[in-house]
Amino acid sequence: MFGAQLSSDANTNLQIVSNLTEGVEGGMLELGRFVDPLSFTGLDSIRITERFQAAERKFGAPAMRLEELATAIQLGRHGGLFKFRPIDNAVFIPMIGISDVVDSLDDLTLKPQNYAQVVIDPTRSHARFVVRFLNSEFGKEIRELSKLGFIPKLNKQTVNDLRVFVPDLQTQKSMLEIEARIATEQNVILGLQNELGDFRRELWSNPRSAQNVGQRLAALSTRLSGSLRQHALAGLDQWFETLPFPLASILRAWQATPSQDFKTKQDHLLRFFEGTAEFLSIILLSAFSSNDALFEPHKQKLIESMQKQNLSFQRATFGTWKMVVEYLSKKRHGSFFQRMGSKARMPKITGRFAQNSFPILRWHSPRHLVEKSWLASFRRQTKCEMTGVVMVGSPDKKMPKSATSNFSAKSRGCARRSLTPGQRHS
Repeated sequence: MFGAQLSSDANTNLQIVSNLTEGVEGGMLELGRFVDPLSFTGLDSIRITERFQAAERKFGAPAMRLEELATAIQLGRHGGLFKFRPIDNAVFIPMIGISDVVDSLDDLTLKPQNYAQVVIDPTRSHARFVVRFLNSEFGKEIRELSKLGFIPKLNKQTVNDLRVFVPDLQTQKSMLEIEARIATEQNVILGLQNELGDFRRELWSNPRSAQNVGQRLAALSTRLSGSLRQHALAGLDQWFETLPFPLASILRAWQATPSQDFKTKQDHLLRFFEGTAEFLSIILLSAFSSNDALFEPHKQKLIESMQKQNLSFQRATFGTWKMVVEYLSKKRHGSFFQRMGSKARMPKITGRFAQNSFPILRWHSPRHLVEKSWLASFRRQTKCEMTGVVMVGSPDKKMPKSATSNFSAKSRGCARRSLTPGQRHS
């Protein structure tokens, strides 16, 4: 039996029908799977199963029911006199809400009646490991999916059935040691942030303390001027090296601008977002236009949307590129990007992008880039006219078409030559 999830998008539904006709499964679950009709209970169960299969490959071990790891499980009871007995290697799982799992009675944030005490077999796992796993994003998802009732909550059976991934004890020990080191480094960073916060509060609450705060800030800056600052700068440089040259050059200019020149640094960042929007627009337009039948309906809708906003490619602005990215990115939920999920179609899709790396194709339309592009565009509209990648003060002045074309040509070159991180161009 073939199961899929129909949507309000006609192109997506056509892709589902195509997958069924061709006898192929979609890369995305919603685009279709062949299932056993006797055991099929819905797409959600398949989604959970696939998630667990992926986790099993990463952990190198199958999931275990919590009951298999436990030597005893006790649910909390109503009544002010009830208390859990302190037991070594035990964890406390909240039956309701989204509170963290803890391994100490002192850390309970709810009444004892809302917890289950699970004593972990020390020959199988460390209690701290179980706590960390169940508090991870995946662990929280497992807990939420196990809750039942009008007011979702766990019960004795669902607690028993909670699945936990536990590698061997040595791997657990190694992971917990690294986790402790991460926590230590986080505390150091939080301490520095708190110190800077104290400086700011003191400065703005007592102007007479400005000189003293400046001296203390200089001392802190000296402490940070060694390897930590160099590491941060090295991280930026490494990231710059992965960007197409026109975009990297904007950030190099931002990096070279004195830190006290806030306006210029902000302008460079606005240009970077605009350049990124133009770069992504050209890639998406190139890929879509490689298939006339696919692109024609989108082309007309895009033109109509641009006309409503008084935008055009002849006098391209930040708003033009933002709209192109915004519109075509959404189509990854429709006919074009949904088809990426079909393994049978991958060679044709990657060919349209002139790129064999599938992860880079997903990078072309991430939601956070659209949101940042919109935010940057809004900020620019509040202060000046948007013209290409050059900001001018007068709304009557437009950037010469040759300048826009020049940058577009560079970006088109990047679209074909720089999709793989690490490549640079001139």
